[in-house]
Amino acid sequence: MLRNKGINKISELQTSYTPNGVDCNSVLSGFKALKLTESFSAFKTIKEQGYGIKEILSVLILIVVHTEKTVHSYLSGFYGEKVAMGKDVFYRLKNRETICWRMILYHIATLFMNLTAANSTTGTDKSRYLIFDDTTIEKSGKKDGVYRSGMGPCRKELDMNKINVAMKMFYSAVYRCIKIDYVLVDSWFTCDAFIQAVRSVKEQAIHLIGMYRIAKTKFEYREMQLTHAEINNRLGKPKRCWKLGYQYKQADVVYNGMRLTLFFSRRGKRDDWKVILTTDKSLSFIKVIEHYQVRWIVEVFFKETKSLLNLGRCQSSNFDAQIADATISMIAYILLSFRYRYDNYESMGALFRSMNADSLRQTLDRRLWGLFLEMIRVVADLFEIDADELLGKMLTDPIAEQRLTKMLGNSLKEAG
Repeated sequence: MLRNKGINKISELQTSYTPNGVDCNSVLSGFKALKLTESFSAFKTIKEQGYGIKEILSVLILIVVHTEKTVHSYLSGFYGEKVAMGKDVFYRLKNRETICWRMILYHIATLFMNLTAANSTTGTDKSRYLIFDDTTIEKSGKKDGVYRSGMGPCRKELDMNKINVAMKMFYSAVYRCIKIDYVLVDSWFTCDAFIQAVRSVKEQAIHLIGMYRIAKTKFEYREMQLTHAEINNRLGKPKRCWKLGYQYKQADVVYNGMRLTLFFSRRGKRDDWKVILTTDKSLSFIKVIEHYQVRWIVEVFFKETKSLLNLGRCQSSNFDAQIADATISMIAYILLSFRYRYDNYESMGALFRSMNADSLRQTLDRRLWGLFLEMIRVVADLFEIDADELLGKMLTDPIAEQRLTKMLGNSLKEAG
């Protein structure tokens, strides 16, 4: 379901945070702009050698956006000479079992969404998404294959399956009153338990859109209990969506008392049928695809944060330190997004109101990214293979990633 629009890339944010363009004070100013003092009030008693958590965290965020990505390399370098704290200050904070990093991240993310929504000049009619992805950060230990030292708040989740962890995160978001219109998931999470969880929320109308691959599940279709493959065989000739280049079929079904819609789609006659399930029966095929393609933002987010913001590169054997390090990378991403948004989009509010918001975001590298995705789709159509799978392999293969990074980097230099 590859599309070339709406992809947010952190690479366009990176230019604002060169080593000479950011320092500890600029990170602290980001805290102040987001009104984050209360985020750390619960931890005001936590200090390391006289330094508070806010000051230590600001330097840790500065490190991940810097070219020197580790505490040791940063403090040993030119810019680290300005930091009075020793390396043990940072290591001890990240190893603390009593800090709930997820609570800090939730609070910062909620503040970011509320503040940007309140100051937005693009309207409030856009859909809001909660996206779940099964991307993992692999860590191997000497004994059991996973880092298990430390007993912090997230420790017990190591033994939970992906569905239960995702449902726990979903309920946490709802509990914190995060506004959600659609939950977007791949085939890992599209199951009865998750569908029931999403539709059980009474405080707001939330729908699920997800790929579906469970072959043996039976739906009620025209008073018959059939698998999705059997339903597809009974739907007859597919329709053609010329705008997206898909063939598709649609079936209204009932599953465990819930009314759902199944969309079957493929590009060429040799392509396998893919199934998208949605609880929102008002959606057309085009609208379902437009919503579902937003999921690619997460794929790009993980790739960019791993390559630019040090996500997953923590070398500590302490589990709490691993959680802290991942959280710091994500907080850095939020602060980068916040700064970029207001440096580039919000400073001329009256002018922006009279312009198309989408055209404002068509920066050079985004257009190049869109062209790249279109090339992937053309190649996939030519060889009659799946574009999503092709791009997924390219993003996860180290050699392909190096070549793509070099190619896109050279393109940006030539264009600049």
